Amino acid sequence: MKKRSDKKGMELSLNTIIIAIIAIILLVAVVSFFLFGFKGLTDRIKVIFYGTTAGTDIVLAQQTCNSYCQNAALLPENIREGSPYCKYTFFIDEDNNGEADKDAGNNYIKYTCFPDTDTISVPCTVKVGATTLDQACSKTADSTIIAPAPQ
Repeated sequence: MKKRSDKKGMELSLNTIIIAIIAIILLVAVVSFFLFGFKGLTDRIKVIFYGTTAGTDIVLAQQTCNSYCQNAALLPENIREGSPYCKYTFFIDEDNNGEADKDAGNNYIKYTCFPDTDTISVPCTVKVGATTLDQACSKTADSTIIAPAPQ
């Protein structure tokens, strides 16, 4: 006796699905080529695979520094100098070109929350002994941690 299938539709084979996916990718590539040209397409591919260091918006960095300062106030006084307010640096994109700002040596500029050479200038009046946190951070500025840059 033959086993009968009660399926009413046809199944797509795996080969058909793979060919459809490849066709869609090729279609997107052709459309991208005509819209952006070959140079635009290669630039987009480089950004996807190689990436650049996209800078953080200055307002977002200031808000983050304010949050770090508020969180430092909750820490015991003896470990406040190790808080993210003192340790983290940011890459800022002030000229809005999609890449973090660089110095004359083509190195990314590291901005800090506390008053320093390159600073976001968010004052933090949380006490650390007889000084404020931003003054204490300035004394220990050599051991900063670079915050991951947004992609």
